[in-house]
Amino acid sequence: MSEIYTDDDRSAFSGKPRPDYLSLLANVRLGLHDGVMAWRLDRLHRRMSELEDFISITEQAGVALATVTGDVDISTSSGRLMARTMGAFGMLESEVKSERIRRKHQELAERGKVSGGGTRPFGYTDSGWMSQDKVDTNAGGCRFEPRTLCGGCRGPRGAQPPRVGQQPS
Repeated sequence: MSEIYTDDDRSAFSGKPRPDYLSLLANVRLGLHDGVMAWRLDRLHRRMSELEDFISITEQAGVALATVTGDVDISTSSGRLMARTMGAFGMLESEVKSERIRRKHQELAERGKVSGGGTRPFGYTDSGWMSQDKVDTNAGGCRFEPRTLCGGCRGPRGAQPPRVGQQPS
């Protein structure tokens, strides 16, 4: 193994540039590698156009692809067919997931709830109210501790905290 390319926290589906992936392709074109190893083919590509470019570049450069899971061999016609089929299903999976997440965010927004899942923002309770125990009585006019996600609200001490998504009074 001559080099490791890692695009952490970058989706292969988002369309945003993946610097290490682009560097890998450039180095394959230059003949700096005789093989590429990936965990699985769908970890390398999510778009069919990327897969087709990859197949073309590796064929021209005479570069072999190996996957840890051993799922495809793109040096054969049947392997390329499998890669394209798997690529189509990977793209479908990403699109369906994206649609589902968008629908969930829309539903939460319509109900006035915090979206994003996971851990709720600091200072908010399960019901969506900012926690009263986060009131900082020494904060020179600000009703809440600076760490509380209240958007820099100002007002009389002891005022009711705003609901999630509501502008402070």
